[in-house]
Amino acid sequence: MKNLLKQFIAIALVTIISVSAFAYDFEVDGIYYIVNGEGTVAVTYNNRAHDYTGNIVIPAEVTYEGITYTVTAIGTSAFENSYSSLSSVTMPNTITTIGNSAFAGCIGIWQIDIPASVTRIEDNAFYGCTGIQSIEIPHGVTEIGGYTFYNCVNLRNITLYNGITSIGECAFSYCTMEQIAIPSTVTHISSWAFSHCYLLSTVICKGETPASLGNYVFINTHIDTATLIVPCNAAANYQNATEWNSFGEIEEDCEGIYVGIEGVKVENDNSIFVYPNPAKENITLEVQDDIFIYNDKGQEVLYVNSPNRKTTINVANLPKGIYFIKAGERRQKFIKE
Repeated sequence: MKNLLKQFIAIALVTIISVSAFAYDFEVDGIYYIVNGEGTVAVTYNNRAHDYTGNIVIPAEVTYEGITYTVTAIGTSAFENSYSSLSSVTMPNTITTIGNSAFAGCIGIWQIDIPASVTRIEDNAFYGCTGIQSIEIPHGVTEIGGYTFYNCVNLRNITLYNGITSIGECAFSYCTMEQIAIPSTVTHISSWAFSHCYLLSTVICKGETPASLGNYVFINTHIDTATLIVPCNAAANYQNATEWNSFGEIEEDCEGIYVGIEGVKVENDNSIFVYPNPAKENITLEVQDDIFIYNDKGQEVLYVNSPNRKTTINVANLPKGIYFIKAGERRQKFIKE
């Protein structure tokens, strides 16, 4: 009986060791993968060794034992705690999900481009990535998870697009941006989301109705001396909303100068060639960057992904008025007749 028990324990130990030793399904060119669906894989780690180093380029497809898989996710903890040994990770446009703690603790990464294909960023994804200075959340992401950019102490530039509906707990705590523009689609911001952002001096809210807030969203951010900029005729809504009314000053943007996501004043400097202008049916633009069009309240009304060098956009359904175009770093006004 004792011998049988010893054999059972031995088998159990071997099983546990085997499972922990092979957290991946296969490895190709130094990158570890786990099958996460029929014909798809996620990038993962090697026995939690977290020994990725240098510059990692993830392919859109990978072939193993005659089967070709599409790489669709950065899995849970895939690069976690690779510390300063990991310099950069280039992701393909097949990635749709960045998993929990995927890059947590990767202090050596100073820039990361999240593909436009990503629609889900899970909790803790970039927790403690102290080297990252700017981040652009893709257009298709609807939720920012809890602690996603927590303690990213050099994160100064944050781009959020319309479509995001919620910002998770402590999502941007301890970041160092001076300004943040919150899209009109955001309906809830969880507790401590912007806590300890000591340099935050301007918050631009695009929604006429204030997003609901958890506890202490802006605690230790000196909002008593910060400026809150809101749409025209919306100041009263924010003055009557808990914590929003704690800002030192609430200003209304009645001239539509704080456009889009960065809240940069738009000048009619002809930096984008738009014709005809004014227009009734179509406008043509000569740019190659993604195109964003906003109304005079700074709300996004049209988006064109990866346009041609010369792109024609139908604006017939837009109400008459002044609109603002953003393409890369360039901006322009046009009038819809």
